[in-house]
Amino acid sequence: MSRGPVGRSALLHALSAFDRPAAGRLPGDPGDPGALGPAEVYRGPLEFPVPVDERRYDLHVVVDRAPSMDLWVDIVRDFLSVTRQAPFRSVRVDELDTSAPDSPPPGVAGADKACTATRRVLLLATDCLGHAWRDGRMTALLHEWSRTSAVAVVQLLPQRLWGRTGASIVDVEWSNPSPGGPAGRLRHRSWSSPAGPVAVGGAVPVIALNLHSVRAWAELVTGADGAWHQGIGLLVDEKPSAPDGTRTRSAPPRTAAAGGVARGTPQAGRDAARRFLRTAEPDSARLAALLTVAPVVTVPLLRGMRHRLLPDTGDFSVAEAFLSGLLVPAPAHDTATAGRRAYFFRPGAGEVLMRELGRSDVTRALTVADEFLPPDAWTLRHGWAEAGEGPRAAPEPRRDKGTGPELRVTDERLPSRNDSFTGRDALLRDLRDTLATKGNDLCVLQGEGGVGKTQTALEYAHRHRDDYDFVWWVEAGDAAKARQSLEQLGTALGMTPDPGGAVPAEAVLDRLRNGRTRGGWLLVMNNAESPERLGPLLPRGRGHVIVTSRSISWTVRMPYLRVAPFRRPESKELLHRLVADLSDDDADTLAEKAGDLPLVLVQFGCSLAGPGLDVAGHLAEFDEICAMLLRERPLPDYPLPVAASWQVTLDSLRDGAQDAVNLLHLLCFLGTGPVPQDLLFAGVGREMPLGPGHVLRGAVELHQALYRLGDAGLATVDKDTRTIEVHRVLQLVVRHTFMEEYEHRRAGEAVLCLLAAAVPEDPTAPDSRLPMTEISRRLNLVDALASERDDVGDLVVAAVRHHHTHGDRNVAATIAELAAQSWHTRPEPRRRQLEAMRRCLEQASPGP
Repeated sequence: MSRGPVGRSALLHALSAFDRPAAGRLPGDPGDPGALGPAEVYRGPLEFPVPVDERRYDLHVVVDRAPSMDLWVDIVRDFLSVTRQAPFRSVRVDELDTSAPDSPPPGVAGADKACTATRRVLLLATDCLGHAWRDGRMTALLHEWSRTSAVAVVQLLPQRLWGRTGASIVDVEWSNPSPGGPAGRLRHRSWSSPAGPVAVGGAVPVIALNLHSVRAWAELVTGADGAWHQGIGLLVDEKPSAPDGTRTRSAPPRTAAAGGVARGTPQAGRDAARRFLRTAEPDSARLAALLTVAPVVTVPLLRGMRHRLLPDTGDFSVAEAFLSGLLVPAPAHDTATAGRRAYFFRPGAGEVLMRELGRSDVTRALTVADEFLPPDAWTLRHGWAEAGEGPRAAPEPRRDKGTGPELRVTDERLPSRNDSFTGRDALLRDLRDTLATKGNDLCVLQGEGGVGKTQTALEYAHRHRDDYDFVWWVEAGDAAKARQSLEQLGTALGMTPDPGGAVPAEAVLDRLRNGRTRGGWLLVMNNAESPERLGPLLPRGRGHVIVTSRSISWTVRMPYLRVAPFRRPESKELLHRLVADLSDDDADTLAEKAGDLPLVLVQFGCSLAGPGLDVAGHLAEFDEICAMLLRERPLPDYPLPVAASWQVTLDSLRDGAQDAVNLLHLLCFLGTGPVPQDLLFAGVGREMPLGPGHVLRGAVELHQALYRLGDAGLATVDKDTRTIEVHRVLQLVVRHTFMEEYEHRRAGEAVLCLLAAAVPEDPTAPDSRLPMTEISRRLNLVDALASERDDVGDLVVAAVRHHHTHGDRNVAATIAELAAQSWHTRPEPRRRQLEAMRRCLEQASPGP
């Protein structure tokens, strides 16, 4: 259920009501076969029949340029692009800075003069957050414009945030006595007290950039049927507030974007952060917490953090986090952020927000911040200057020569270096620092399959080969193979074999502990199984050990580094190496679809470099091609195709941990992003369909399945945030390769039942906001409307009530309309649920 702005094609269709000639029958009038009906779905490009020089309306767009408008640059650009294609005789664009303290605000030349040859429409694109909105200068200016133009305010904020702005926005009903007339001639009345028409002069229409809102406003302006139409209005005054600042309307919360906040004391910042966490949407709170790892916040970083780490959320989380009042403008540091406006968190706020993050969250957020902030930005926080430093010192060589024989090998065992190795500079530095730390001689590289653990360890071994006496590579997929490799190391060390002709692994371990060295040794235990089985074969003492493993068991008591998917620049660099003529935009799109998983990027790069489909073909059939490549084409460093290796892991789970397989199927149909464990446990003990739902029969079974899935490297389990996440590519392969059609149906049914079971008793209560946001995000509306289960019908009603309560009335109305179309022939329970949605949508206001 997307909350983003409407697409360009839809917006053009919504504006088609303005395609009217100066005289004669009007396209869109009753009986016109080309008219777009109120419920008609837009299809394909739209051609406007009226020649440009015969059109009736001119458009004047005024764009607010207050600092907070940085959030909406892309949306404004797309909106302006659409208006230039819309059916107006002419389009003019001006700018206005509502943050300026001048009185009146810098005006727009000609905006208060009436057009003669045609009728003028004036649209003000703004978020209503500048100073001039709070002191009344903008409402006075709008009042002046409404005398000569069909004025409307295009509010760019998500609708739930409209109440936090500097403008009084109310629900009204509109009636137009003459088409194309100035806004000052519109009649309006309150929804809640329809005592009759109200003399106009006190309100102008407010519209959101969605199909319903724009089309309703366009039809209001161009029509003259005398009927009343529901809408939203912004109250305007003829004069701004008095010099003493008195005003009947209460001022909105002060925010960074609306002019800044006093930094205050750390305690004030901590209190403000706690209030924000109690009242903000969960996605907004999580985004704000993720931003605290960065030394400074910019709008590109804010958007990048949302796009990379919260891909299923929309602009609401960006806006609410930015307007939280926790960010303070720091114009003196704009130069360090390459000219972007810089913001700091208020003292004390960051420490409260950061408590919401787990260790993996911090790692991911730092990776994104490193991508979106220039190097100079990292010098702004004390203690973080090392990000801009040169290479760090290599680990200190081991000076203790030991008491045993000198360790020399006749032949090293180290795979060839990967000439296409890309990025990972920060991870390699962290690995070096971990091994150089006193008391640490081992580091685990842990991560899911395909993220590049093996390649990182291999690159480290080659970079630092000269720092060690020798390097020995061990394939540690099982203890027997690891033991055999150690026995071969004993032979290379010149040790005497036992009567059976082999050097016992235990003797080799003892020699590594006590042998004399000059610079120490490096042992890499690659693709290690559980520490319980491999732990006794780990040499400790006069060298370094790197363990690569999917299993989270290694992270319990040992130093470890989490290996995450690539940063986006690393993904694009790798793709450009593999496909020389790949455009930057295509590389970015491929990396996004691949979830920045190095293994998938290599597969697609090799596929693109060969004959067959071009980039467009690969993108159009991404899911199928991805599943095929991972299923059928092995890579040089993988003994099996990747999907086959995952299949081996799944088969091993089926032998003794079918609950983990059921949980994996369930997670693959719950959407992308970390899934709160609380959501899963809400279904424990409830009636569930056969198959994936069986894992929810008991808390102990679910807990064990979570552990087994994470330990197998098929999911990322974060103990700090109590979430579990399956990478989108693994989800894709599981759905396309490992699951039958009947398993798809069972998993989809189980997800709907789980979400229905997790719905709070009152989905509109303040403490229900967090769980209902998570439920609504993961709800497949098409499947829910097709379900015959009554509890799933109640789930849809709860989603409508949630969206309506928190201001997403357009989303609520859309769901209700689709439900009415789908359920109109259903029996009594569905009629009851439709009536509940109707009552919800008839409420006069959206609530808090």
